[in-house]
Amino acid sequence: MKKILLLAMIVMTPRCANAQRRGVLLDMETRQPISGATIITNKNKRFTTNFHGQYYIDDPAATSVTIIGKGYVKRDYQIKNIPDTTFLLPVAITLNTVVITAKKISLETAIAPTESYKMMMTDPLMRPKRPTGVSILGTRMGPKPKVGKKLREQVRKTIESY
Repeated sequence: MKKILLLAMIVMTPRCANAQRRGVLLDMETRQPISGATIITNKNKRFTTNFHGQYYIDDPAATSVTIIGKGYVKRDYQIKNIPDTTFLLPVAITLNTVVITAKKISLETAIAPTESYKMMMTDPLMRPKRPTGVSILGTRMGPKPKVGKKLREQVRKTIESY
């Protein structure tokens, strides 16, 4: 009877718990399975997760693992401390704050207008027209342009000489 009891205890005692580990790898943000992630043991054996994020580590000599997923922060575990469900943090969440600064442009350091621009602004024929038109309600958009008598004469002479 003692031999049978001893044999039952040996059979029911869990064998080397470090030899095999199963688990699931999930995204910490979306809780979706991560497929194609690599699990590397300290003995340089590689295992990958399947489409459902499930992995199976079969390395009895391993004591620690590193879990690497593309676009995720890598994690290191002792093989006895690996949880059944492991979450990886996306790299985008772990970025540090970026501060952007720029100098204010002063009018003194700005580039002076070119000669062609100056000529265009002084010549009444080349000057760009102000926006005009009628709104939906039938009112004029913007103020009515004021043209002096001298300017009108200059425009008339320029048109006639053309």
